[in-house]
Amino acid sequence: MTIPSFETIKCWSLIEDWPYRASVDAEITSMVDKGYSSETMVRAVRFIGAFIECQNKRNGGAPERLDTADIDQFLASRLSASAIENGNRIALRRLQTELVRAGVLIPPAEKADPAEKVATLYGAELFRRG
Repeated sequence: MTIPSFETIKCWSLIEDWPYRASVDAEITSMVDKGYSSETMVRAVRFIGAFIECQNKRNGGAPERLDTADIDQFLASRLSASAIENGNRIALRRLQTELVRAGVLIPPAEKADPAEKVATLYGAELFRRG
C-alpha cells in the first residue's frame, strides 16, 4: 500500500510546521504497515490537523505546550459538537501513544479500579490489626 498525498489537506501546513511532526509521520507509517485504507489515513490526518490548529489557537501560537489533558479536552469538545467520524478518536489516541514514545508527553495515569482500591485498603487494615 502506498501513502496518499496529504498536501491537499487544508491543515497539512500546520502539521509540517508542528514541532512533533515525527510523531505524526510515525503514526502514518504504522497505519500503512497495518494496511489502513487511504481514506482512513486522510481522515486521521485531517483530524490531527484540526487538533493542532485548535492547540495553536488555545496556546497563543506556542505549539510546543502540550499535555494529555489537551487531547482529552479536544476530543470532548468534538464529541459534544458531534464532529467526530469513525476512527477519529483512535487516530488521536495513536498520536498520543507516539508522543509518549517520543518523550513529549507523560503517559496518562492509569485509573485505579475501585474494587482493587477497596481490596488494597482492606488488606492494609488487616495487616495493621495483625
